[in-house]
Amino acid sequence: SLLPGEANVFFEGTFVAKTYIDPNNIRDTLNISLGRDKRIVVKREKLKDFSSKKFIGTNQKESFAYEISVRNTKSEVIKIVVEDQIPISSNSQIEVTAEDLGGAKYDKITGKLTWELTLQPNEMKKVKFAFGVKYPKNEVLSGL
Repeated sequence: SLLPGEANVFFEGTFVAKTYIDPNNIRDTLNISLGRDKRIVVKREKLKDFSSKKFIGTNQKESFAYEISVRNTKSEVIKIVVEDQIPISSNSQIEVTAEDLGGAKYDKITGKLTWELTLQPNEMKKVKFAFGVKYPKNEVLSGL
């Protein structure tokens, strides 16, 4: 029973955004982004101590490791879903392997990693993951 049109989004009594509601494209669930919650702090860092580059015969292998920290500065418990991704290779000469998933649910087709976390007030949790990429020496990889 919604009419198509622009809507103002308020979160905890504060205006956060404008959105457009199109009821013709809605099924039983209406997903609306409320924007970033400034009281949940998320940081992603590359771990240099666990990242490396090795030469193996005619190939080279690079290892990458990342740490995501999530801190709840709210005064109530929150449940949050943290998502990241391991690259997927479409080239048969480039092989990507998941080395450490850090307890994440892993979708091998998309490379998507998912953690479901519950954080108490003022609690911080960290998740780590690592992957390796093996490719010919003459190839140049970008975007990793």
